[in-house]
Amino acid sequence: MSDLIKQLFGDYCHYRRLTANIRALKNKGARIRDPQLTPGHEEVLGDLVRFCQQRSIPPRQWLYYLFARRRWLYSPGCNRVSLLSVKAAGGYRSWPDFSGFQKRIAETSVQREAASLENVFDPNRDLSHSVELLKGSLVARGQVDRCLAGMHSRSYGYHPRSHVCQVCLQRFFCAEQLQRSVNFDILALRRGEITSAQAKLRALAGVNRYAR
Repeated sequence: MSDLIKQLFGDYCHYRRLTANIRALKNKGARIRDPQLTPGHEEVLGDLVRFCQQRSIPPRQWLYYLFARRRWLYSPGCNRVSLLSVKAAGGYRSWPDFSGFQKRIAETSVQREAASLENVFDPNRDLSHSVELLKGSLVARGQVDRCLAGMHSRSYGYHPRSHVCQVCLQRFFCAEQLQRSVNFDILALRRGEITSAQAKLRALAGVNRYAR
């Protein structure tokens, strides 16, 4: 199954939850569940991709349009009749508002980036066995100055989950120097209080609550 098929089905479920009839049911206390991605749905969405390719239409935007043209009152069925409508294609290019689609694209892009960040080793966040060995060796030899000097290249500075850092006499100074060197709360990231994605957003915004 392609990533595009998975994304299209995710979009379908997301838009379905926004329709008036689903929201009305939820307001009445009904328990609403997303449909399951069955082999039949996969085939239909594959046909949707080919349908759009033949017409030079972005598949995700087409799916949004099918909901929007119904004024978000109800969902199109996840079937060929509803999703591969030649009649509906006639109004696609003149549809006046795709702002909701742009919002959805932005949201899912952030989600993908966040997932990627959380699954890849991040020296700003994670402990490393090799780095712990290096720190331990330097502390044992009384070479804490070398550990401090390598804060941004080898030792990565104080880490609240590091057993070596917890016994280092320079840990408070190291933590302060580390925090002052970046424009996000790196200690909160290392404690697991914020995610890598949140830290990146704060860094881009230039937010540093420790700045003087």
